[in-house]
Amino acid sequence: MFGAAGPGEVPLTAPANEQRVFLARLDANGELVWVRAGESPAITYTDVREVVARPGDGVAMTGIRFTGPLAFDVGLASEVMFGAGDDDGSLFLIEFDANGAAVWGRDTGLVDPESLERGLSGGLVSLADGGLLVADGFEADGVTTIVTLDPSGPNQVQVTIVEDAENVVVLRYDAQGALVWAFADGGDEIDQTAVQIAGLALRAGGAFTVAAFIDDGPAAFGVGTLNETSVPTTGAFGEPERVALATYGPDGMLLPPSR
Repeated sequence: MFGAAGPGEVPLTAPANEQRVFLARLDANGELVWVRAGESPAITYTDVREVVARPGDGVAMTGIRFTGPLAFDVGLASEVMFGAGDDDGSLFLIEFDANGAAVWGRDTGLVDPESLERGLSGGLVSLADGGLLVADGFEADGVTTIVTLDPSGPNQVQVTIVEDAENVVVLRYDAQGALVWAFADGGDEIDQTAVQIAGLALRAGGAFTVAAFIDDGPAAFGVGTLNETSVPTTGAFGEPERVALATYGPDGMLLPPSR
């Protein structure tokens, strides 16, 4: 229950054995302004990843849809739907305006991001030009996989996730929710390295830094570019996790040096 006993009281419910995402806005006095909850006609399990303020008092949110479809503003002109039927779910991105109406939503194409299962954070940053940066992790289980990012959008990008390795994936959207570019970095095909997103921070001039945990082997960042940088491993069994900081330019290209 939000705004309990107040003029804007809003009850929220979820069916038994399900978990639904919601987003609530409070004013400076802690009073409820609006609340929005995801709805689904099927059994679903969803979770919030990141929330960030947007220009014009709007807000953007990323979340996980593990199974089944998910919708916001059902029955309204602003309705946004993710998925159809009992699919594998994905990481989604949605923006709301200052009044809580959905502006646009995107299915990133990242199915059941591995970093969520490990309790690690993702990343969501609002940019000066109104765009958004989204970062999360992905694992290709048993086979090298070509993943289509933003599969329902106009500017699809394909990235390769190597067999049995975990990769950091970063997506850049413009102010209207169109994908500008995307890349996957970190994992090593031979050593089956686990590289898991730990954080995302904006830098001066539109650059950004990704923090990542590295486990079980070497890792590589900026793969195939001029500044490709490898993070070696000691090769010792049970080697502890290491932390890497990789900084990229506004175009998503790795900048030297990377530590």
